[in-house]
Amino acid sequence: MGLKILAPLAGWCAPLAEIPDAAFAQGMLGEGVAIDPTGNELRAPCDGEVISIAAARHAVALRTPAGAEILIHVGIDTVALGGAGFTVKVRKGDRVRAGDPLMTFDLELLSQQAPSLMTPLIVTNGERFRISRADTGRVVKFGDVLFELEEIGANPPATSKSGAAPPLVSEAVVVAHAHGIHARPAALIARLAKTLPYELEIRARGRAASARSAVALMSLGVRGGDELVISGFEPAANAGIAQIATLIRNLANEKPHAPVAAVTASAPAEPGVLRGVVASQGLALGPAFYLHAAELPVAETGAGAARENADFDRARDAVRARLTKLATTAAPAVRDIMAAHLELLDDPQLLEPARTAMSSGKSAGDGCDRGDGVPVHVQNSTSSVRSCTLRWRP
Repeated sequence: MGLKILAPLAGWCAPLAEIPDAAFAQGMLGEGVAIDPTGNELRAPCDGEVISIAAARHAVALRTPAGAEILIHVGIDTVALGGAGFTVKVRKGDRVRAGDPLMTFDLELLSQQAPSLMTPLIVTNGERFRISRADTGRVVKFGDVLFELEEIGANPPATSKSGAAPPLVSEAVVVAHAHGIHARPAALIARLAKTLPYELEIRARGRAASARSAVALMSLGVRGGDELVISGFEPAANAGIAQIATLIRNLANEKPHAPVAAVTASAPAEPGVLRGVVASQGLALGPAFYLHAAELPVAETGAGAARENADFDRARDAVRARLTKLATTAAPAVRDIMAAHLELLDDPQLLEPARTAMSSGKSAGDGCDRGDGVPVHVQNSTSSVRSCTLRWRP
């Protein structure tokens, strides 16, 4: 029998697809259910540890003793309230029992200020746990069983020789950088984390990511004002945690690039004519070219994993050489962007799915086409050029 997850508040239980928010409705954050609350108190849906409380106090994440991670997000877009209307009863690190109070909230205020009161309850580490026996489309009260969790990929934390779990060390940081953890800050964090001899985890918005993966960090969706937690699983990790925390705090000291003046196109002189818009004042001289999209054939089946991996690595090396050249000759802002792209070329979250696909018989061009991401040209030994893209899904 699986782990029972109980209703944390009273109301109408519905599937995630009914939430008026694409990220939750499409399961981007994980599987779960939603509750449209009729009361103003949120309680723990299971025994566990409080691992995250949103800076705006609208969301709480718990980790069960078995390792399942549960995010409860009260209302939709309630982060915009900045904590108004929420009273949190617990602190990060507290251990709670099922039914213990987590927070209260002003139901009337939220109903007036938030787009929806629908409260998703999400399992954020679906790679380890799956939902079974979910029962939606009904009225629930505190303590009713919402669904059961089954473990599908055991991945217990490392243990010491004595058999005890190593101490967890962590530090919370509020991201003061206005744009949050976008590509360039994520690349800086990943670059630093790769120099450390131990794994670090960064958690925000009820989700966790490896500090060594820029893509995984970007997928957390950390915005300015959000709180994130940097964690390690051995005492020595304290030093690395402090370095990354300092890096994140220093992001706020960066001077923003000068804004680009807004421009608008003038009305077309005649139907079917489109006027250009000035992107940069100046004069350009040179040959004019007509550009059109070309369909490059990509074979699905590879010529063996060794050959496909070699083609793939040669393509990445070619892109790396071009990016490195740009990074050494371009303006500072462009150098930062090129440096972020260099990190993406070696990001494990992008490379591992491509390597796996090539090992299963896919070509390099087909094997690395996995979502939206980094364009790479693969040239094989017969000199035919194939186009592929390293991709990710946030």
